[in-house]
Amino acid sequence: MSTGWPLSKSAISLLLLSVRLWWHPHWETVPSMPTARSELCHLARAHGAVRAV
Repeated sequence: MSTGWPLSKSAISLLLLSVRLWWHPHWETVPSMPTARSELCHLARAHGAVRAV
């Protein structure tokens, strides 16, 4: 069994995909979005808003 070098084409493709995902702008968003969403829900309930079904 090989120690990993040289890498196969599929291993290189997976590595490149991992790098692209790691540096994607999506991961730079503010991590507080779920908190803000739950705060909006709390405010809506406090003001008597009805949740759509």
